[in-house]
Amino acid sequence: MKKLIPILLFLLPFLASAQFYNGSNQKFGKNRVQYKDFIWQYYRFKRFNAYFYREGEDLAKYVSQEANLILPELEQRLDHNLDRQIDFIVYKSFSDYKQSNIGLSGEDEANIGGVTRIVGNKLFIFSEGTKAKLDRQIQGGVAEIIINDLLYGGSLGDQFRSSTFLNTPTWYKEGVVSFYSGPLDPIRENAIRDGIISERYDRMSHLLGDDARLAGHALWAYIAEVYGEQVIPSILYMTRVSRSVETGFLYVLGLNLETLNTEFLSYYKTNYLAEDAVRNDPTLKELPIKIKKNRVVTQAKLSPNGFNMAYVTNILGQYRIYVYNVESGKRKKIEKHEHKLLRQTDYTYPVVAWHPNGDILVYAVERKGKLFLNTYSVSENKTNSRELFALDKILGMNFAPDGKTLALSAVNNGQTDIYHYYLIGNRQLRLTNDKFDDLDPKFSEDGERILFASNRPSENSSFSKPQEQYDIFELNIKKPEQLTQITQTPYESERYPNPYQNGNYSFLSDKKGVVNRFYARRDSAILSVDTTITYRYFTTSFPLSNYKRNILDYNQPAAAGDYSILMRNKGNYHFYVGLTENDKEVELAPLSRRNTKNVTKIDFSNIGDEEQEKQGDGVVETNQETEADTIIAYKKENPEYFDLDNYRFESEGEPATKRDEDPFKENSYEASSADTTSQEGIAVGSLGKQAGGLQLPERRNYNINFTTDYVTTQLDNNFNNQF
Repeated sequence: MKKLIPILLFLLPFLASAQFYNGSNQKFGKNRVQYKDFIWQYYRFKRFNAYFYREGEDLAKYVSQEANLILPELEQRLDHNLDRQIDFIVYKSFSDYKQSNIGLSGEDEANIGGVTRIVGNKLFIFSEGTKAKLDRQIQGGVAEIIINDLLYGGSLGDQFRSSTFLNTPTWYKEGVVSFYSGPLDPIRENAIRDGIISERYDRMSHLLGDDARLAGHALWAYIAEVYGEQVIPSILYMTRVSRSVETGFLYVLGLNLETLNTEFLSYYKTNYLAEDAVRNDPTLKELPIKIKKNRVVTQAKLSPNGFNMAYVTNILGQYRIYVYNVESGKRKKIEKHEHKLLRQTDYTYPVVAWHPNGDILVYAVERKGKLFLNTYSVSENKTNSRELFALDKILGMNFAPDGKTLALSAVNNGQTDIYHYYLIGNRQLRLTNDKFDDLDPKFSEDGERILFASNRPSENSSFSKPQEQYDIFELNIKKPEQLTQITQTPYESERYPNPYQNGNYSFLSDKKGVVNRFYARRDSAILSVDTTITYRYFTTSFPLSNYKRNILDYNQPAAAGDYSILMRNKGNYHFYVGLTENDKEVELAPLSRRNTKNVTKIDFSNIGDEEQEKQGDGVVETNQETEADTIIAYKKENPEYFDLDNYRFESEGEPATKRDEDPFKENSYEASSADTTSQEGIAVGSLGKQAGGLQLPERRNYNINFTTDYVTTQLDNNFNNQF
């Protein structure tokens, strides 16, 4: 008996693990719950199909137009033609996308042979609230399909051989896909800068998730900058032929992976350290809030009374909302939801905002395909919840000074606009309604106006294309159609506007490549003197900080007083609190390197106005003639001018829609009795001609079918006598 006791003690851990087996290899329970029915339709084009349901049709039109332009461009850049059609499956929101079972499978981990995934041509697209993120999804997804085809081949046999013998590290494929999804913006470059200086990227083979993707992007960008982008397709092809990542780099660049990695890190570190030498760290009061390494902080908001800090963390899709007491140093978790899952994570929610009394915290969450607005009382420790209707997602919100209404930046059917939400009655009034993305709403001190960031070129540009950068605008709630532009910077973005003391404004800007605090001073000058004096209004912006790292979130509850900023340095999050009375103008340090697009484009809002350049940086004038009038006048003086964004061939006749209408509205594509047939045999309407030469075909109903998703190879010693 004494001899059996040591044996039982040795086996006890294994028996316990078997007793509490978590069922990871069980085959049931793999379907995702769907909270509504999806009736699918699709547009069939020559090179791709766009699948959508009723609420996602406008998004499908936009995706089709962009894909028609992006696909040939990426094929040329990657020097590889895609023979197969691409299937775009379009969802209007991430909540709807999470309900999809397409592509969901459990890997057979107990199989002693191998599992060969069939590299598919399906691309899932969903709205995240901004056109920039949507474009990056489309471009990155198309790039990934072409790269998969280049690495693994198109036929089933090629895919089987390549997936069996070719094993690429995470940074390799995800990095090159990220590189072709678009150039680095200041947000992603800031993360790369922090990863390289903190030496997290020194062992790239150990990186996972966002770190692996960004480090890989930086490496491929280094190759394109030093050796030329044209060598990247050759590296991918040689990797497939040799079935070795190391050999692919060695054949094309003449360097092994270790040497290339050393040179790449040295190149970036030298530049980044030189930039940091002329920048500084915040000297503000830092709150002792500790965040674990594997968590992402998405928001941090200081209460109007300065007593509490609310912040949101996320780990593998599970979010938590905390309220930190600034005086006592204690924190309380008020919300925890979702499960930790290794899948794509939506960091856009929850969205938090403080009531002017400083005791009530409001936060918006998404559950079971629905949108909810929760109210938490700090003093009573109670939470109330209500469902919001006619909205898909909230990206930002702010209380009015009287605490009775909210300004929302919300998404409905893929369109992001500013709404005025009334707590009494649970209803909202849409203030902007166009194709532009309107973000970061903030009430003025008197509660009659709303500041927000938008990618519209000017206040009178309803028919223009959205620009890549964001500027600050202001609208009057009683007359929302009248917008005032606060900033106008063609190569920088301004976000998170706040009322500032003496009737001025503060915001964040990525000028010189790092996101810092700025303020804008509004002024006026006499434009003309006749029977009355006409004034010209403009604003001039100045930097208030010169930090080494980006400000990730910024909140200034009142025009004067406390404000809070969130930063990340060397992999750690930092929460700072400052006072506006200590603000002073600083000089921004220049960048030694910057990825920018040098596009020459005429800015019609500045034609004939030579005095703007003399007023300083970020000058904007208001109460001027509309953009359409300016364009017409400019064309008369310059008949050779060609408007690339608005043109038509003479053979097309007069346009069928008004110029100021949104070309993505559903009625712009309704088929008529004069439908013709394209070369592909697809019926198209006379209103279907769009940018890029794309003709919108008729909608087709889609009948759900099933196909093989993966092939399992199993070898054993059983005798096979079945012939």
